Amino acid sequence: MGTNSNSLSDGDIAKCISRFRSIGKGEDQRGVWEAGKYIGAACHKNEYDVIKELERMKARDTEVMKKFEEGNKGSFS
Repeated sequence: MGTNSNSLSDGDIAKCISRFRSIGKGEDQRGVWEAGKYIGAACHKNEYDVIKELERMKARDTEVMKKFEEGNKGSFS
């Protein structure tokens, strides 16, 4: 008989993110929301607000990565 575990490994999370992105194509925020609904995500806001929040988070993450990459330039010279 198998054992149950309440913990997730980094690999489990990476697989989930990969599947989620492949369903939602990873770029279009409406597609991301559709993928979320497909795998059972639910919220108590209207879909427009969810998509706008996803767009805001993507813009934030893009800015953070840009600053991170700029900060690492020349650090390996």
